[in-house]
Amino acid sequence: MFEPASPIGADALARVDAVATALESMHERLTSQVQVHAFMQELCRRVVITFSGADMAGITLINRDGGAETSAFTDRRVVAIDGEQYSLGEGPCIEAATTQQVVRVQFDDAQARWPRLTERLRSEEVRSILSAPLTLGSDNVGSLNLYSFDDRGLSDLDAALLRVYTTSVESTIVLAREAEHAYAELAGLKKAMATRAVIEQAKGIVMSLQRIGADEAFEVLVTNSQHENIKLAALAQRIVDYVAEGKDFTF
Repeated sequence: MFEPASPIGADALARVDAVATALESMHERLTSQVQVHAFMQELCRRVVITFSGADMAGITLINRDGGAETSAFTDRRVVAIDGEQYSLGEGPCIEAATTQQVVRVQFDDAQARWPRLTERLRSEEVRSILSAPLTLGSDNVGSLNLYSFDDRGLSDLDAALLRVYTTSVESTIVLAREAEHAYAELAGLKKAMATRAVIEQAKGIVMSLQRIGADEAFEVLVTNSQHENIKLAALAQRIVDYVAEGKDFTF
């Protein structure tokens, strides 16, 4: 039986496969934490635990058309509070998202800054709000918002730490997406190498059977691929499979 040698080399393909496997493992670990909704819910939960002055948390996302939504929250009241800000087009979560600046306000101070908003929120228990910009991608600009029932619940130090916190989160997301992109590229490279390998094997078979050179053998493959209206790689795989099964092969 004819056993064509691959000029690509098993070692090269194995090395690409090894890198692909390692990257896939890292990709799975990262993307398992960046499934958007679950990730944002976990982020809100953890930030309330991390910042002792925070009683509730939520994430605002600004859509391409300028509309806003609360994509994750730890308490249903966050949705109502954020909703008032969206309907009025003002408030800390909107300002933090659009200006990309940290916004910290106490209820009494907010009355002069956003009188309509504070009037609507007067019945709520929230006494201070801290919002930091949060970017989850080119189309997902928003803010991470902390709510406290205490006037002194959220300090300037909390504001500085929250900015560091969100920056770190953004870096993690960027890393995950870069890893996903790299994995896709490597998968494409692996596929391309495998395709090239099988074409080279088929070319070797044709060279051996028809006693012709490499260029002529390749032309034979291309001509028959066009004649049968199938991809060159598919034709090459068929030739290799025929020979591997001990079947007679002729064009």
